[in-house]
Amino acid sequence: MREVVDAFFRERSIVNHHLASFNDFLPTNDNPNSRMQRIVDESRVSEDSLDRGIIRLDVQKTKSTIMVRVGRRRDGRSNQIGSTAEPTILIGQ
Repeated sequence: MREVVDAFFRERSIVNHHLASFNDFLPTNDNPNSRMQRIVDESRVSEDSLDRGIIRLDVQKTKSTIMVRVGRRRDGRSNQIGSTAEPTILIGQ
């Protein structure tokens, strides 16, 4: 295992690795499917909830059904995020 780690850092420095990881996390025009966006898209309020990206408010407190959608819109049938779905997290715009 040590040989693999040594070979990796011969090719890339630890600083370059950290910068690449950070850049992959941040949403930009070049990276609309960033790790941050994927985390928001996949968020669930509870483990029991099958809905990703939807927060349901308590009906007893709101007196109606209110859903707050976070992340990109999913297809109603397949529950997949469309390839043309716009990112919901934008930095530097």
